[in-house]
Amino acid sequence: MPTQARAGLLWKTRHLVEWADGRPFIWIDDEISAMDRLWVDVNHPEPSLLHRVDPAKGLVDTDFSTLADWLRFRHTQMSPALEVRSEPGSAAVGDGCGGLRGTLVDAPVRRR
Repeated sequence: MPTQARAGLLWKTRHLVEWADGRPFIWIDDEISAMDRLWVDVNHPEPSLLHRVDPAKGLVDTDFSTLADWLRFRHTQMSPALEVRSEPGSAAVGDGCGGLRGTLVDAPVRRR
């Protein structure tokens, strides 16, 4: 068993931080743990939101509200070029400067 797994760090945590490449990012998952949050805080210099969802419910309206709120807050802190669009059941992020590569989603989406 890898040391990361024994320590409670998900196998994908390091890969996601590498993929973010020093940029702010959102990680949505149903397996995020306190160890993942701590590791990202220590090893990723830019803001990040690690948002855990209930695997039995998937993404629900309150999750989308949380994500949109974080993005709006980051928008006021970062760049006026950041564009945030959200609709129930979907979210999109973009900026013309390459500041965010996108939103990582690893959770089922349930529509009501």
